[in-house]
Amino acid sequence: MDCVNGPTSPGSTTVGDGRPLHEVARSQASAPQPILNGEVEAVYRAAIDRMDANEQCVLAARFATGEGIAKNLALSALLYKQAAQQGLPQAQCELGLCFGYGRGVAKDQSKAVSWFIRAVDQGHAQAQYNLGDLLSPIGVK
Repeated sequence: MDCVNGPTSPGSTTVGDGRPLHEVARSQASAPQPILNGEVEAVYRAAIDRMDANEQCVLAARFATGEGIAKNLALSALLYKQAAQQGLPQAQCELGLCFGYGRGVAKDQSKAVSWFIRAVDQGHAQAQYNLGDLLSPIGVK
């Protein structure tokens, strides 16, 4: 499993009423929101807290692309951060991209470098490429 392909058992994460989280996500308003609020936020927060890092990363990828749910870059970055803090290299790489391009967070090259390095330290090849790409325009040798 990875952040793009999702969990091997679809619907493994459910909310309080037993519905899969992806169904709840689809039922929210179609307009992207900076951060969820009200009842929807409470449902997401409860479900997200029960997710493992891989599931958080999968959901983050879906919010980033708008695949099956309303696109929400701020929530995507938040989910990537939660998964990255648990040590998932793919999430660390994705969070580096969020900071590098300002997707859902303020653009911050030093934070991007920091997250890429964490992923590189775990052998993540794409993070190594992204790190080199980010540093090459500023002349790091």
